[in-house]
This record gives sequence, C-alpha cells and structure tokens, in this order.
Amino acid sequence: MVEHSIIRVENLSVCYPSDKADKADKADKADKADKADKADKAGIQAVNKVGFRLDRGGSLGIIGESGSGKTSIAMAIMGLLNKSVAVDGQIHYEDTDLNSLSEKERNRYRWGKIAIVFQNSLDVLNPVLTVHEQILECLRRHTGLTRREADIKVMQLLELVGLEAGWNEYYPHQLSGGMRQRVLLAMALSCDPEVLMVDEPTTALDAVAKDEITGLLAKLHREKKFSLIVISHEMQIISKLANRVLVMYSGRITEEGLTKDVLNNPMHAYTRGLLHASPHINPYRDLWGIPGEAGRNTFGGCPFYDRCNQKLSE
Repeated sequence: MVEHSIIRVENLSVCYPSDKADKADKADKADKADKADKADKAGIQAVNKVGFRLDRGGSLGIIGESGSGKTSIAMAIMGLLNKSVAVDGQIHYEDTDLNSLSEKERNRYRWGKIAIVFQNSLDVLNPVLTVHEQILECLRRHTGLTRREADIKVMQLLELVGLEAGWNEYYPHQLSGGMRQRVLLAMALSCDPEVLMVDEPTTALDAVAKDEITGLLAKLHREKKFSLIVISHEMQIISKLANRVLVMYSGRITEEGLTKDVLNNPMHAYTRGLLHASPHINPYRDLWGIPGEAGRNTFGGCPFYDRCNQKLSE
C-alpha cells in the first residue's frame, strides 16, 4: 500500500451495455463490421484501465469534456453503478478492495467513509420533502442518532454550509441553485465522511453562486480535513480546489500531475485545448479551444489522435 493514501484505484474499467450488442449476429456472420461497430457490440467503454491515488487529507481534480468518464469513476468508487454495467479493476479504501465486498459490506463504507455530492440538484432532491426532512432522512438511515439528536445535527449542518436556520422548512423548488447545492453538501457531510467527492459542483450556477460554492468547499476542506475529489469540466474550479489533477479523454488519463504544473506547463495537446477554451484562465486566447467532437479512436495509441492538430501521420 502507498503510505498515506486513503483511496487507491488500479486498472479501473467501466463498460456500459450497448443496444447494438443484442443485434450483432448478422454483422458477425458477415464479418464486415468496422472496429467502432465491434466496440459497440462489446459495450461502451466509459473508463479504460485508469489508475490513481488520493492521499489522506489531499485534493484531486478530475477534468475533461462531457463523456470523458469522470462521473463513471465517481459512481464506480461509490458502488452505485447498475449491475448491468461491467466494472473491472481494484478500488482500495485504505487496505480494503471495495469491489470485492458484498452489497451489505459496501454499505458500511458509503456515506460514512465515502460520500458524494451529485450534480443536478433538482433531480436529486425529493420535491415533496423539506430541507430538514431530506437531511434528517440521511441521518436516521446512516447513523444511530435519536430523533432529537438528529434534529439538532440538521441545524448544525445547515449552519456549516452557510444556510440560515429558517430555510430548513423550505422545499427544493423554493431555493436558488446555489442554496440547493448547499443542501446536497450538508447531506453528504451528515455522516462525517473521510472522503468527499463533488460532481460538477458549480453547474448551472451564476458567477456569484459559483464563487460562493467554490469558496465554501475550499473552507470545509481546510477545516474538516477530509480528502476531496472534484469532478468538473471547468479548469478554474479545479485550480481553486485541487492540488493534483487528472485530465481525462475518452475514458483514459491523458495527463496528470500537480495542478499548478499542469496549468502552467501543459504537456498534452488536449490539456492545452482545455486551457485555451477556458475564458476564466485565458480570456484573450482561443475560445474555441478544441476542434471537432469527442469520438472513439480506432487507431490505438493516444485517444485524442483523431482531433489533435499536432499528430504525426504514419
């Protein structure tokens, strides 16, 4: 085991079932399908042999375009992927391989040891429960607190995330996007996890709310000393919250290192494209950043080959 690491991921692969897999027999007989079709028959490879570690109390950013595999990594760590999804590799929490545990055993690690703040707060929060009821449900389900103790803890959590006590009786649709994000954060912190993952924490928020949520996460990380994984497509969020960063493309890591080093001296063409596409980091440079759309590289080697404007022809 790597000293001080609390999360260690080795050769993680996530493959989603494909609708085309059930219709592959004719193509197999004809043997005329190209490589992309064959990949579809086997499924959609969202994550491909990814490995990394998270130090105790450390912070790690995972960045990439939509569909790069970021959220699939988080869901695999939490063990929340559908049973039809093929997950291979090892996910170690300290010395325990989480993928080797039964569902009942894994529940001991969810929320109490590892928690996640999901994106799309309106979809995640229950529209018919008040803020108080939603946080209370987490506490009653995952802790041994009495009702009175849990009620007190709810108010403490709301204060922790910067919400005044009176908001506890409101429903999700009555809150702003930033306030709903604070509620989700309170729910994730309700069991005092040692590892917190936040998935696109500032999506659909205005500039003021983005700064507030980013500042709150940075403050809580310093004070609570949990290990933090930040998943985002916004480089400026990663730069403020993560000491180390993984750059994901098409399910693979294209670059990794200290955040300051990757920002100041990106080594991969894809990373440079992400930086150029960020108006917050490079307001006067190429706002288009990366030409074309993400696709599947059928040639092997670097997954960014098809879109790279610096590739060497064979």
